[in-house]
Amino acid sequence: MATKEPGASRDRLWNRLTFLTLGVTALVSLGCLVAFVSPSLLEGFLPGEEPTPTQAVALSFPTPSSTAIPVTDTPVPSWTPLPTRTPRSTGTPRHTSDPSHTPGPSPTFPPTWTPVQSPTAPLPTRSNYPFALRDNAITYSAYFLGSGCDWLGIGGEVLDKQGNPIAGLPVVLNGGGLQNIITYSGHAPAYGESGWEQFLDNKVKEGDFTVQLYSNQGQPISDQIQIRTRADCRANLILIVFVLNWDEYVP
Repeated sequence: MATKEPGASRDRLWNRLTFLTLGVTALVSLGCLVAFVSPSLLEGFLPGEEPTPTQAVALSFPTPSSTAIPVTDTPVPSWTPLPTRTPRSTGTPRHTSDPSHTPGPSPTFPPTWTPVQSPTAPLPTRSNYPFALRDNAITYSAYFLGSGCDWLGIGGEVLDKQGNPIAGLPVVLNGGGLQNIITYSGHAPAYGESGWEQFLDNKVKEGDFTVQLYSNQGQPISDQIQIRTRADCRANLILIVFVLNWDEYVP
């Protein structure tokens, strides 16, 4: 009976381990080659979540529209308001002025003052005063800052004969329980560089008012303009533009 040598058994064991190691190495190398050449073949064997398709959602935005319908008795084509002022919906009318403008002493209002004109060379004017209404017109429209029926007021500009702005002149308003309310041309730039505005009430209503332009020396330099407000939300802004009427007058 032959006896097995311990050295021969150990050699066979190492030979088997060597072949097994070579086989595993060959399989790993083959897998790496497949993953490099065609990764899609291993998608089912790799861990991870499948990507979730993303659906594009089309967004649409409403197109703004304007429904304001201005009501104008006599349009003033050259007036273009710039909405840069926040409207006051409530409050008691009071004297307002441009912070950058330092007005002179409060004007007095002599009722009998009449401009002096040469009796030998009368001027061809539309008014006995240096300033008159542009086109002799008062315009009614909806307030351009959109307060609707919650706002009532008067505004406008003061211009020279070439249409240049004249700022710093007092505009005096009376009527509707208000007396000698003063605002100044130039304090409401939404109407222009010489724009002015006076708030009357926080609701539309009918009422009688007068507006008159004064010099800084306290003399009236325009006729007293009679105004009738309306109880109409589309006519809650009364526009008055004073234009210089005398060639030789210097404000």
